[in-house]
Amino acid sequence: MNLWTAGILLTVNVKNKQEKKGVVSPFPLNLYFEKRTFVFFSLLFFNLVLVNIVDFFDLSNNFSNPGDGIDFKEDFLFIIVFFGFVLPIFEEFVFRFWVREKISKVILPLILLILYIIYLNYHWVFNITFIIVFIVHVIFISKKRDKTLVISILNGGVFAIFHIVNYPVNELVSGFIYLPILFLPQFVLGVIVCFIRKFGFRYSVFYHILHNSLLILIEYVRVSI
Repeated sequence: MNLWTAGILLTVNVKNKQEKKGVVSPFPLNLYFEKRTFVFFSLLFFNLVLVNIVDFFDLSNNFSNPGDGIDFKEDFLFIIVFFGFVLPIFEEFVFRFWVREKISKVILPLILLILYIIYLNYHWVFNITFIIVFIVHVIFISKKRDKTLVISILNGGVFAIFHIVNYPVNELVSGFIYLPILFLPQFVLGVIVCFIRKFGFRYSVFYHILHNSLLILIEYVRVSI
């Protein structure tokens, strides 16, 4: 038996054991068989394109750019470390870590989010909406753990509402008809990353880090040129 044959048999054996345990991991052994590498990076590319939807619809006159005031050339190292690595890990811990774990693990993320809302002192409509969707999300997870699609949609909704605070309240009010356009990129990202979380927390973190880091690198190249 050569090494290639042994490798294939080992991969199939590991895959079968994972499926019996109810765990289907996309990395590393069964990627080739399930073509999940292609799906993974196709979704990543889709997210990277979708995040530029505001520019596509030319909404710069209605909404400020969340990156305004940031000097990519001078602060690139800080930006790539904080926004490319630290922030994605924090957000995954807060939004996705507990999704398929014991529901008691939601307590710390919930406290952090409530403190963030209080500290931010954002519009009361946002606060109430966010808390309601978040609580419904938690309740649904505690009752229907197997409903991956619904849980992912709710998680994407919470994630998107959370990121609406990137824009000032007055801009959101005056340009409310464009809210779906602002909502969509983060919503889709949240849905996809929550679905990837199904295969393991480290994969959702890896996806989120890649997404943010590539966006930063693309923007850095753009401003440099």
